[in-house]
Amino acid sequence: MLITTLVMLMSVSVHAKKLPHYVFVLPDGYIGWIQVVFDPNHGSPVVVEKGNALVRVGNDGIVHLKTYHTTFVGSTDEFFYEQRDANGRIIRKALPTDFTCSIRNSGMDFCYEPSEERGADGFTAARASVGKAGPSSEGSSWFFFIGPPALRAKNAVRVTFEPGTKKWMDHPENDPTPGRIKNEQ
Repeated sequence: MLITTLVMLMSVSVHAKKLPHYVFVLPDGYIGWIQVVFDPNHGSPVVVEKGNALVRVGNDGIVHLKTYHTTFVGSTDEFFYEQRDANGRIIRKALPTDFTCSIRNSGMDFCYEPSEERGADGFTAARASVGKAGPSSEGSSWFFFIGPPALRAKNAVRVTFEPGTKKWMDHPENDPTPGRIKNEQ
């Protein structure tokens, strides 16, 4: 029974990497908030690489994708730093495993369930705020933090729930500022 369960879990994990998913490529050493703005009327077309959606993030932490908010159910996203090797070639190096959270569904990265006590280290906003193109951006956004657990907890945003519920009240003024931060460990 135990062996069967382990084989099933390993096959689910291997299968998740084969499904279409997001591949995030970050500047070397990036730590900070990322905002992915989905707006079918503005932004850059989605680049497909080996069947996956390639998302290049700059130092400002804001990416505009000319598409609707999309998740790839059952898949696991990948996160890489782009750097130069000893020969000067550009390579991708996987982020440290504790800088992101392994989740079963593509598209949102958060390590813990948002709470009023801990805040949130990743969330979806139905409207774009910080990185919006104009005063009435039509795009929704993902916000998530890349970095070690201590900084993830320190930089979590404040959340407020509707009284007596677990329904998150959307306050754009609480949105984090995307971009690289100094590693303060």
